[in-house]
Amino acid sequence: MKSSLSIVFVIALVGLAGCNGIADPGHGDPYLVLNGKITNEQALTTPDNLRVALLWVNEAPEGEPYGAFKIAQETEINAEFPTFFELSVDALPPAEAMMDLGDLEGEDDLPPGLEGTSVALGSIIVYHDGNDNHALDLLDDQDTESIDTVLGTPEDFVIVYLEGEPFSFEDEGAIIRLERGFNLVELTDSAALDACDTAADACWEQAETPEEQDACWAQSRTCIEQVFEDDPPETVGLDTEIVIDLSSDPRLATMLCSAGGIEASGGTTNMDDNFDILDPETWPEGMLISCSQDGSLFDYFYEEVSGTVCQRIIHSGEGTLEWPPFEPLPDWWPCEQP
Repeated sequence: MKSSLSIVFVIALVGLAGCNGIADPGHGDPYLVLNGKITNEQALTTPDNLRVALLWVNEAPEGEPYGAFKIAQETEINAEFPTFFELSVDALPPAEAMMDLGDLEGEDDLPPGLEGTSVALGSIIVYHDGNDNHALDLLDDQDTESIDTVLGTPEDFVIVYLEGEPFSFEDEGAIIRLERGFNLVELTDSAALDACDTAADACWEQAETPEEQDACWAQSRTCIEQVFEDDPPETVGLDTEIVIDLSSDPRLATMLCSAGGIEASGGTTNMDDNFDILDPETWPEGMLISCSQDGSLFDYFYEEVSGTVCQRIIHSGEGTLEWPPFEPLPDWWPCEQP
């Protein structure tokens, strides 16, 4: 059946691999075998004790706990790159990782025939086994650092396990078919989508009128539509090689969070409680300044992050400061005069 699921389900697809249809392992045979290649394009210094693991990630509805659930499939890999891996999957996703499609979409928006359908999303990760226990150590809300270090995960693949009737859904004009059991979905090029966002941000910073801002978002939308047209998401076969490039991005550690939100916003704080906008020495580190063309005013934005690996608290503030006309600008004024 074809259904018109919303973007909520599409956004939840953020991981890796699988195959079409369900199989009965029997006699010790795995449900499926994942194959991939690991590269090190950034020439990162890598330690020994590198391993690959399959991680099931629970993207629960808003307001409910987030969870990562590791299953037993993992293997050691060579630290010389490029290197190849083969990962046998001999167990189904744990019950805690299964997500009801009605919860993700909302029962009222669920197409007929998909009641009771549930999915699990899986990702392969490359990690350094920090305590050499040959197992991936997950984190809880109180952990301030990670025992194991996540060094990479595929950006454009996701493993989807489906319990229920097969169905198709539309994503930006592309039709994605999910079969009962394991599926491997190749997503649209994330780097190209990021480039659209970056261009939109740059355009927005230069925009001075609502009309120019609207033009920026229209340009961004056109860019995204073109990316999806050139590289539509699709379900691919098990023989597709999964490529993982190593990264030093510390945000990868949040993939190990076994419960709790990856990040929780503390809301917008009162700027007067944090710093004096008239005293640059009190400004938060990294505060962004955007000056007007005539240099008479500036917009500012800051963000302060605290908390643990799995419970980041974000406090942010923004505002505009315009100097009174006919008064000399102070020496610390950050904007140049024309």
